[in-house]
Amino acid sequence: MICFKILITDGVMNESDVSLFLKAGSLVDKNNQKSKPPNWFPDDSALWPNILALSQHKFAGSSSPFFKQLPDYIINSSQEWINFFNNPTPENSAIPDFETRMIDDKLLGDYLRICLIRSSKPDRTIIAANQFILSVLKDKKFVETPPEDIKTLVEISSKTEPVLYLLSAGADPTATIDDLSRDRKKEITKISLGEGQEEKARAHIMEAVGPGNWILLQNCHLGLGFMQELDTLLGDADFAKTIHNEFRIWMSCEPRQGFPLGLLQRSIKVTNEAPIGMKAGMSRTYKQVINPEFIEKIDHSIWRTLTYATCFFHSLV
Repeated sequence: MICFKILITDGVMNESDVSLFLKAGSLVDKNNQKSKPPNWFPDDSALWPNILALSQHKFAGSSSPFFKQLPDYIINSSQEWINFFNNPTPENSAIPDFETRMIDDKLLGDYLRICLIRSSKPDRTIIAANQFILSVLKDKKFVETPPEDIKTLVEISSKTEPVLYLLSAGADPTATIDDLSRDRKKEITKISLGEGQEEKARAHIMEAVGPGNWILLQNCHLGLGFMQELDTLLGDADFAKTIHNEFRIWMSCEPRQGFPLGLLQRSIKVTNEAPIGMKAGMSRTYKQVINPEFIEKIDHSIWRTLTYATCFFHSLV
């Protein structure tokens, strides 16, 4: 959306162009189509309406649709279009019949390309969109998810600002938090909420605030009542004065209705998602698992090579 806002502000495109990208052919009446797709066309009821919507759209308020002849080109079923739809990476290939015009359009060419990919090969939309973002913002940091730096989370949080991990399937930050607590020589107590564990959690928090120890509250979505109590407790100015500056609360929680808004706003929120792609996977492994101590653990000529190969295999899997 940042790219869209920049281009709209610069007058390169307008809101209707964004709407086309988001909705594609969802508003096209599938029962009242003047043309039908050729026999070789992919068996997807949404794709042909996408093509028709794209062929009717006037980008940036132009006098005629850029892709006006697109349905005719596809119906004529030139081998180039058959190859395009069969191409597993169409975002990296030339667009039949339109490539030269797209290249010549220095302002909208990249956007025209992702609109065609979104309409014809929706499974490649994210990859094509990342290429578009890179072409507009000129910096890879906008398309690459940086590895989580848990040490930074300690610095930007505070004694009354917990770190809240919003978990995706299979994600568990416990090992990473344990490693950091050992590095910082901090005592950490872990409590999994639910099944009457609120009293235990309350007692451990009271014990930890004085010496500045750490608390890890797991499965917070199973103790929403205690979350409301915790929000009130951390917002109490008198109680805050009794808390050691190095005290930290770590929480893990699945997205759940009813989580206290105040506590959510107070917390440093972290999403723990699986990295996308080999590079991101390798980067996360070397950021979170492979440290200098690990590298120097075994004095053998192939230890580093074996470590790299194992990390590569892990990312591939």
